[in-house]
Amino acid sequence: MPTLQELQNALVAADKAGATDDARALASAIIKLKSQPATQAAPQQKPEFEDPGFGESMLIGTGRTFDRIGKGMQQLYYGARGNEKELASLKARAEDDDRAYKPLQEARPFATGLGEALPSMVIPGGGAATWTGNALRMGAAAAVPAALEYGDAGDRLLKGTVAGLAGAAAPAAGAAFKSAKTFAEPLYEGGRNAIVGRTLNRVAGDDAANVIQRLKSAQPLVPGSMPTAAQVAENGGLAAMERSAAGANPAAFAQRNMEQASARLNSLRGVAGDDATLEAAKVARDTAAKPLYAQAKQQTMQNTPELSAILDSLPPSVMSKAHSLAMLAREPLKMGKDIPAQTVPTGLFDAAGNAITRDVAAQSSSYSGKALHYIKLALDDTLSKTGEGSLGNTEKRLMMGAKDDLLGLVDSGIPAYGQARTKFAELSRPVNQMEIGQALYDKMKPALSDFGALGQESKAQFANALRNGDKLAADATGFKGAKLNSVMSPDQMGTLNNIGRDLARKANAENLGRGVGSDTFQKFAMQNIAEQSGMPRLVGGLLDLPVVSRATKWVYRDSDEAAQKVISEAMLDPKKAAQLMEQVDKGILQSSPKLKQALLQSGLRTGGLLGMATVSQE
Repeated sequence: MPTLQELQNALVAADKAGATDDARALASAIIKLKSQPATQAAPQQKPEFEDPGFGESMLIGTGRTFDRIGKGMQQLYYGARGNEKELASLKARAEDDDRAYKPLQEARPFATGLGEALPSMVIPGGGAATWTGNALRMGAAAAVPAALEYGDAGDRLLKGTVAGLAGAAAPAAGAAFKSAKTFAEPLYEGGRNAIVGRTLNRVAGDDAANVIQRLKSAQPLVPGSMPTAAQVAENGGLAAMERSAAGANPAAFAQRNMEQASARLNSLRGVAGDDATLEAAKVARDTAAKPLYAQAKQQTMQNTPELSAILDSLPPSVMSKAHSLAMLAREPLKMGKDIPAQTVPTGLFDAAGNAITRDVAAQSSSYSGKALHYIKLALDDTLSKTGEGSLGNTEKRLMMGAKDDLLGLVDSGIPAYGQARTKFAELSRPVNQMEIGQALYDKMKPALSDFGALGQESKAQFANALRNGDKLAADATGFKGAKLNSVMSPDQMGTLNNIGRDLARKANAENLGRGVGSDTFQKFAMQNIAEQSGMPRLVGGLLDLPVVSRATKWVYRDSDEAAQKVISEAMLDPKKAAQLMEQVDKGILQSSPKLKQALLQSGLRTGGLLGMATVSQE
């Protein structure tokens, strides 16, 4: 459409050209244009909105909240002083800010809403013990920032009310959903497993994470002795729970106890053998060593100063015992004597009638292998004697030294004797191992087991015998110098120690589980509802009311029995117990309480701010 100036210029040009009709039409258009209202103007084109993006929009929203709260505080200050001029100026600035902010708010409602919520994080929300407390705290946390923003009293009250209701609504809705879920959980398998998992985590306490790792790595120390959860958890809470489970399901746990005891006794039998095996080992040893000893007994060795010194140092009682032993064996001894150099007659005479003599060189006495062997046996008997007439410590030490020196000389002087002793010692080791094993088996197996008692073990007697292993070895083998670690093989020592460790962890579980029990095991469903409510004492008391109690027992009777079965199975299977404890849905928010609180506050307050925005627009 041409402007007034353009029409006037065209009219002048038409008049000069003599175009009367054109001039008349242009004049009419000019009159008409001048007659229109002066305020009517062509509409201005709306400037194009420039989107700053999500992150910057959120920052702008954050600044918006700070600005609104700041203006709100100024409004209260100027109002209290009656400064109408400053209030009018503040109102104009607020309206300008609203107009400038509105396009961004419409384009980025979530980003700006989240940004507007961030400053209110300074007010803590959530974290109360009950859902009611959380609702009140979250409502207050959303209402306070809204009530402080710029606006008149009615506007502030309305915004604060809307934001507070929005903030309190979410915890209430969450509590309602959680309550419904809690009441339904005992009725299906997955829910019961979750209840059992939470219960095990709760009774394990602060050590739950370590308990889970111990349960996952559970292994039998003795083949066939499968441990229970309490035996590997090393936790009083789980031990008490297992004790309750065993009381409710005695058959399964009694069976496990018998299996464990049987496995330990069988493992010990593997070391001890039986009477027939032990006797066969002894016969094999004697059969192999007897010919060598017989050969050695027929050989002799010359007396030497060293041998003579040793024999002279022995008490007369030892030599007398050697003779007595030989007599009992029907092999009487004849000890030789040294013969000095001498001149002896020949029985011949010379021509003068004088006796002819000859010089005989000195002769050393000799000892048969038989004589030396019985001296060695006499030393053994003397050293092994206990009680009255036994050797003192010093005397015993000196006599053992004399015995070792004697055997060293005999093994060198009569090699066959050394070979016989080596073979006897070699074949004595399995005999000694079985003798020690049988001694330990007798300690472990109580007398009642001879009359049919099942699953019985004398744990303390076995542990005490193993602690005093060297004495046990000496008593079982008859060799006072026997050492348990020297006689038994490494594998056998490992077996014995593992039996001891298996007994120890069984005893630990029994001791940790002692004490005052609870009815958690009997009332899983009700205990779960009380605990999940956030008010366990109050809700637990309500659930114990006679009418409520009878109703819930009827509803959850089968569920409780099923849950008890699950936990009994878990107590008998440590890996299943660990799985139940791990599968409790903790999630990232439960694992990060601070993150959970921040997101919850942000979401609730964003809802509150959106609610306020809706109220403002209306």
